[in-house]
Amino acid sequence: MDQYIGKVDTSKLDEYLVKANENLTMAENYYKDKDYVRADEKLKSAEDWLKKAEVEVRKIKAECAYSQADKSLKDLVSLIGKIKVYINEIEEKKIVNDTTLLNYKTELESIESQITLLREDIGKIKAYLDDGKYDKAESKATEVMNKI
Repeated sequence: MDQYIGKVDTSKLDEYLVKANENLTMAENYYKDKDYVRADEKLKSAEDWLKKAEVEVRKIKAECAYSQADKSLKDLVSLIGKIKVYINEIEEKKIVNDTTLLNYKTELESIESQITLLREDIGKIKAYLDDGKYDKAESKATEVMNKI
């Protein structure tokens, strides 16, 4: 999880793990005191906190993947903007023949169409995150990164 610290909020995960640890410690103490009912209650509570931590880990991974995909797409859009400027300069200065220029423009249009689809995918990732579908969000973000 160290790779996610500073990139996304991991404070809830820390909180859940601390609570799980506290409950495990209390369960151990109750067990030593032969208070098995309370020990069992604390073990169940620790398990609940660990389940919350597991969900939080999936959320953290998905949010990080989303953030990376979104940043990569923004970088790509910025690069496309620069390419447009270069193509315009090439066209104005008549550096290449019309066929080559047309090929450049056609390829750029194709890339821009793909970017539109990637933007839609980014929107889907955000919707998955909002709906708590972290595994789907992470998978879709990985798919977007592979396309970029």
